[in-house]
Amino acid sequence: MPPHRPGFWDAVEEELARTVSSPRPRDPSGSGEVVELSHPQPAARAVSPWVVASAAAAVVLVLGGATAILIRPAADPDAVATPDTSLNADLEADSLSGEVVTTVAQVARSAPWAGPRLLGSQVPDVLTAAWERAGNQRWCSALAPAATDLKRLAEGATVREAEFTGGWGIAWDRNEGAGQNTDGSDCLDCGRSAFGVAGTGSLHRPGTGENRNAAVTWSDGSFATIGGGGDEEGATYTSKRVARVVVDGQGCRYEVWSNLGEGHLFELIDSLRLVEGLDAAPVVLRTASDRPVVMAYGAPPWGEDAVDASLLDPVLLGKWDELGIATPQLVLTDLGDDLDGAKMRTWGSGVAWDKPNEPGHNNQNLPCAACGRGVAGIGWEPLSEDLSTSVPLPYRIEWEDGSYAEYGGRLADAALPRDRVLYFDPETGEETIDALQAIVHRPGSQVEVVVWTHLGQGHLMFLLEQLRVAESSK
Repeated sequence: MPPHRPGFWDAVEEELARTVSSPRPRDPSGSGEVVELSHPQPAARAVSPWVVASAAAAVVLVLGGATAILIRPAADPDAVATPDTSLNADLEADSLSGEVVTTVAQVARSAPWAGPRLLGSQVPDVLTAAWERAGNQRWCSALAPAATDLKRLAEGATVREAEFTGGWGIAWDRNEGAGQNTDGSDCLDCGRSAFGVAGTGSLHRPGTGENRNAAVTWSDGSFATIGGGGDEEGATYTSKRVARVVVDGQGCRYEVWSNLGEGHLFELIDSLRLVEGLDAAPVVLRTASDRPVVMAYGAPPWGEDAVDASLLDPVLLGKWDELGIATPQLVLTDLGDDLDGAKMRTWGSGVAWDKPNEPGHNNQNLPCAACGRGVAGIGWEPLSEDLSTSVPLPYRIEWEDGSYAEYGGRLADAALPRDRVLYFDPETGEETIDALQAIVHRPGSQVEVVVWTHLGQGHLMFLLEQLRVAESSK
């Protein structure tokens, strides 16, 4: 069983922290193509070159997709066309001290997955089946060894699906040699799970400093940390080496493992490619401590003709009476085609729209894929409650009249489907896949207007454009 049990990676990172020294300065030539690290160790305790190099990672924030919000610099086209992806490690003996010195050449060009994508016919059928069933397919593209490399790496092995809760995985079994039993314990000659690749159900948390322990980094910001196997009691496997890989633009952590030695593990990582048709749209990974991304808009949409409040739905007017909301006030004038036929109802601070077979949240505020409850909504909150300080939102729209809207995921609601901003709470460690909400502020107004939708960013932007001022005709 791949090492995805609780506490495993904490133990790995503690061991990394005990063994890593500070990196040397970069090559004075300024080429930046190779970074060498040296770390003397007692001859009786030679450590893995991957562990020794772990202090060399660059600061990484994985960003992707949502090009209307964040635009990433394009990768070096020469690097993509001719990727240099090899990983090299050598052990050398210090002639004076007799200590072992580990030297690692880090990749400074393209990551392996920058190369041409594999066709579906070039990957094992079990990978396609596992990925299509996986809960993380919307933010975790499939990676597989290139066919030409696989013939060499998997000689004498049989591929099968490997179980990863919330994710996907494939493993290769051999007739003999080191591996893992079905209960995850180490075996010296069972050959099971000799090596494999997985996209785990665990989301990558940016901002944790994990990249400082990277054994290798690539030019696109991807990086990998390396550790040994371990069971629930923390015992170390004798043969298993595991790479935890963070790929630029992907939300999941990948695990690549081998019981056939570090050289085999390095080659396996070198061979990994994306697969045509088994890919996810790039995701945006942020933490609550990130500063908001600000976008300047022109005139606010509610600067256009006002709405006669007497023509509003009686359900909404009743809620305003209950809340003591006075006009003029912002309302939604159109919900879009996706919510044609939706039924309005009240909730604590406003109104919501329900529509069968759409994503939403149940009456416990838990996500649902198709319950259709609370697909979208609008609420009105007194300024004294200041929702903007209770939920850190990553994006901010500013209009020329001084109005602004903060928007992002609703941290309390991990709503499906899974094409929302992935959000990470640094205090609790909770990972959520959110519906989106916007909190709108207007100069002089004593009310914050909250708009939310489970139908994605495009729908949220549409709803904001439909906000108009409702005025009493009396």
